[in-house]
Amino acid sequence: MFVPKKYYAFLLATFLLFGTQFSSVHAQTAEEEMAAPSGEETSSGSTLEPEFLNPEDVRALPSKKYDANYFYGRIDELSETEAVIPETDVAYIPQLGPKQSRVTQKVKVHILSGPHQGETVDMVNTYENQPRDLRLSRGDKVVIQQNTVDGVVDETMIVDFSRTTQAWILIVLFVLAILIYGRRQGVSSILGFVATFGILFLVFIPGIIAGWNPVMLAVVSSIVITFFVHFFVGGFSAKSLSSTIGTAGGTILAGILGAIAAHYAHLSGLSSEDARNLFVAVPTYDFNGIFLASIIIGSLGAVMDVGISIGSAVKEVKDVSPNATFKQLYLAGTSVGKDILGTMSNTLILAYIGASLPLLLLLHSYNNLSMSLDYDFIVDEIVRSIVGSLGLLSAIPITAYFSALFEMRPKKASKK
Repeated sequence: MFVPKKYYAFLLATFLLFGTQFSSVHAQTAEEEMAAPSGEETSSGSTLEPEFLNPEDVRALPSKKYDANYFYGRIDELSETEAVIPETDVAYIPQLGPKQSRVTQKVKVHILSGPHQGETVDMVNTYENQPRDLRLSRGDKVVIQQNTVDGVVDETMIVDFSRTTQAWILIVLFVLAILIYGRRQGVSSILGFVATFGILFLVFIPGIIAGWNPVMLAVVSSIVITFFVHFFVGGFSAKSLSSTIGTAGGTILAGILGAIAAHYAHLSGLSSEDARNLFVAVPTYDFNGIFLASIIIGSLGAVMDVGISIGSAVKEVKDVSPNATFKQLYLAGTSVGKDILGTMSNTLILAYIGASLPLLLLLHSYNNLSMSLDYDFIVDEIVRSIVGSLGLLSAIPITAYFSALFEMRPKKASKK
C-alpha cells in the first residue's frame, strides 16, 4: 500500500468537488451561448450564427417565446370508450388482422409537482396500435408536459409513465445485493460506482457540452475512472497500478483504431436516431468525436476487468512462487489474458448485438441482410465491437508486462 485507505474518501470527494464546479461553470457558459442573440459573442469567446435559416426568414418569424415544462401527475379517475378502426384508416395495420380498436380514455389527473401542484386536470388519452401509445390505468403516475406561449398555457398532455420509483427500487436492490455479498469489498465496489458516475456526469458530459475534444475527454476520464475503481477494489498496490497502466494503454489504442476505422468507413457518428436528434438540437457538436468517445467508454468495463484479473493472477503466482522469474510471471499473466479474451470479446459483441436486435430483425424481415454491411448503423456496431476487442487484446500484454515488472521489485522488509 502506498497511501492509507483512510484517504480514499478524501481523494474521491476532492475530485467530485472539482467536477461539480466544472459542471456548474460550463453549464452556465452553455446557457449564455443558447441565450445569446445571433452574431453576438458569448463569454466563452464563440460567435453564434443561425444555422440553416435565411436571415430574412428569421426576421419574419413571430417574436413569441415558446417553453415546455414537465410535472408529475397521478391518474385519479378514468373512463374509456372503444371504437373499431376501419380498414381505410391510416392507423389500420393489415398484418395485425381484423377488429383493431381505438380506445379513447378520459382521465382526471392530479398534479403532484410544479406550480399547479394539488390541482386536478381533465385530459384525453388515445391508444390504438402504435408502440408508443400509453395504456393508462387508475393510480398510474405519469409525466405531464405543459407547453406555454408567451407565458400562457397553450397545451397540456401526458407524455409518458413515471418510472422513477421503479428505477430507484432496482438501484437500492442492486446496492444491497453488493453490500450483503461483498461486505467490505462491496463498499469499495459501491465507491467505485460513485466515482465512475461522478466523473461521467460531472466532468465528461459537461466537458463535451463546453466544446472540449470528446476523444481526449474520454481517454482522460477512462484513466481516472480506472484509477479510482482499481484502487478502491485492490488498494494502492502494484497490482492496481499495473492494471491501471494496462487499461489506459488498451483504451488509448481503442481510440486510435476507432478513429482510423471511422475515417476509412466514412462514419459520421450520426447513424442513430438519438445522434440525429442531438444534431437537430445542437448541430455544433463534434459527432465523429462523440462516436469515438462512445467506443472508448463502452469498452472500458471489459478492459478494466481483464486488467485487474491479470494483475491478480501475476501477484498470486509471485506469492506462491517467490523465486519466479520475470518471464514466468509475464507468461502467467498472458496465459490468463488469453483465457479471458474469448469470453470478454463475446461479451462486447453480444452486448452490441443485443442492443441492435430489433434492427437485425427488421433487416431480416426485408431479406436485406446481404447488404447490411453497407449501412452505417450496422458498421457502427461492428466498429464498436472489433475496436473494443482489439483494445481488450492490447491491454493483456501491457498489463502482464507491468505486473511482472512491479512484482520483481525487491520487497521491503516488514517491521517487527
